[in-house]
Amino acid sequence: MLLIFLLSTLGALGLVGLFARRWTLGERLAAAVPLGNLLIGLIGLALASRLGMTPVAMGLAVVLSSAPALVWLRMGPRRRLVRVVRVSLGRMRQHLRTRGRQRVVLGIWYSVFLAFLLRFFWGACYADADGAIWTLNVANLGDLPLHIGIVRGFTVGENFPPDHPALLGARLTYPFIVDFTAALYVRGGASVPGAFFFQDATLVACTLYALWRLTRLFTRDSLAAHLALPLAVFCGGWGFLYIGGDWHLAPSGSLQEFLLHLPKSYTNDADRSLRWGNMLCVLLGTQRSIVLGMPLALTVVRLWWDGKRSGMWLAGLMVGLLPLGHVHTFASMSGVAALQALGSLRRDGFKAALHRWLPFFTLLVLGAVPSLAYMLLGSATHTENFRRFALGWDGGATDVVGWARFWLFNTGPFIPLLVLAALRAPQRVVAFYLPFLLCFIGPNVLQLAPWIWDNLKVLIYWYLLSVPLVAGLLAGWLKTPGLRVWTPLIALCCMAAGAVDAWHVATGSDKQQIFSPQEQRFGEAILAVTPPHAKILTAPAYIHPVYWAGRRMWLGYPGWLSSHGLVYKYREDALLAIYTAATPVEAEALLNQYEIDYIAITPRERGDIPSHGDNKKHLPLNETLFRQRYPVVAQQGEYVLFKVR
Repeated sequence: MLLIFLLSTLGALGLVGLFARRWTLGERLAAAVPLGNLLIGLIGLALASRLGMTPVAMGLAVVLSSAPALVWLRMGPRRRLVRVVRVSLGRMRQHLRTRGRQRVVLGIWYSVFLAFLLRFFWGACYADADGAIWTLNVANLGDLPLHIGIVRGFTVGENFPPDHPALLGARLTYPFIVDFTAALYVRGGASVPGAFFFQDATLVACTLYALWRLTRLFTRDSLAAHLALPLAVFCGGWGFLYIGGDWHLAPSGSLQEFLLHLPKSYTNDADRSLRWGNMLCVLLGTQRSIVLGMPLALTVVRLWWDGKRSGMWLAGLMVGLLPLGHVHTFASMSGVAALQALGSLRRDGFKAALHRWLPFFTLLVLGAVPSLAYMLLGSATHTENFRRFALGWDGGATDVVGWARFWLFNTGPFIPLLVLAALRAPQRVVAFYLPFLLCFIGPNVLQLAPWIWDNLKVLIYWYLLSVPLVAGLLAGWLKTPGLRVWTPLIALCCMAAGAVDAWHVATGSDKQQIFSPQEQRFGEAILAVTPPHAKILTAPAYIHPVYWAGRRMWLGYPGWLSSHGLVYKYREDALLAIYTAATPVEAEALLNQYEIDYIAITPRERGDIPSHGDNKKHLPLNETLFRQRYPVVAQQGEYVLFKVR
């Protein structure tokens, strides 16, 4: 795994060095790590689709993705790299040698902050001593099994070209490149939890450094850069005010018991109109594709800020390769780029704007067309579900006052602070920032995904680019005698709810098992007796051993399918009819019609079928029928697989 990571990052580092010659080593690495993940994922996918996930395909992917490092064979690029490394190491030694209270405080703060983040991302997916796979983040309960199913489909399921794990026969158009790269790591020797943790930790580190650097460039204030990271990571609103009223929900009534077993989320609770979920809990800890998209997006923003034509080539390449990486990041950056180009046209004139932006849009189009064609042409995804008018996002507001109240409640003091910061910021910073308001306005008037809450994947880019302005304002207040007393309290109000939710996850209050050892053994048994593209009938559950087997369900979890714009209703009706059939004739007619090969009966089916979907009569699972007519080909205790055809 480390060899694959290092070689792909080395190749991306060579590519970044060609177009961003004045960047520091930290800036180059923050761009190269996610770009390396993206490049080896795309190259590896193309090769695996033809050769399978064989050592030959993996070796070729590593060689091709690391090929840009050959640029260092030339004297000029090699000298520039050596100079950058020397300067960066020199600055690092200088900072370490500098003594003072500020250095000690910063050292302690970053040590605690990074240790907390490592604990958080380790808890996103981990294996106990007995091999059971768990998550500490209840928000990850519905997403983690999907990503595990995708990775296992690549590593052991021969899922090429990729089918959706939960809808056999439907092309997988959900942005999955980050999972394919994880699959390369797994084939390289890592466990699934190990690959996920390594990716999350390295990519989020790149995101945080890129945000730190952007804040430093926008504000020219190191204190603002330090404030930007907790403002971003612990984003939230006024939900923490409910804590006092919820204290009594603790079993013993003690503060310690309450803090270790928080009963609610204070950033994402629909019953309290809290929908602006904390970024760490509901995005970085669950939405693996956006973990890849964020550092790439911030790198592109940095290249725009530099404004150099050479950097525009790299920015266009990054955005153009993003659709299979994270389509919402691609859409966000493309829309903002159009507005940035229009602003450049107004300020600099047609020739200057064309000279600067033509490289970006050229590579964007050339890179995006193949991915978008793969995702859209012949896809089962209904794209009309991604472009509906829906005013007010997910707040349920019917008027402007209600909409404003929703946002002020969900983001706390952040928006008023942002307005003040924009009034005080330099003109160049404000002009550069204004196009990012598209990422706020768009999701508030359009439904950009079948599940409207997923608009958050675009809204977050408005927030991330607003953080440097607010951090700059707070840093200025901390240096003002009359305001420095109140500024920490204001900052705390911006971060308290998010910090409480992140603490809730880190303490393991909602620890959830994803795959037990028995379910994994049953999955391995399924893998041993079924061909890769077998049609397996299961309960439409989000956790099932079939995912661990790397096989695709005939019909899986409807929540995933509806949020991905896929139609599944006819299969849901047939599934219930088969499992609850009163006679063999009824069951066999449907089994033959849909050419089902295997049927699973596990605790999932016994629990889900009587109460699922349109089964209003709560008809029970007719297990006796299957046991009488079909042979058992795999079994682990209560987990049974029958062969139908």
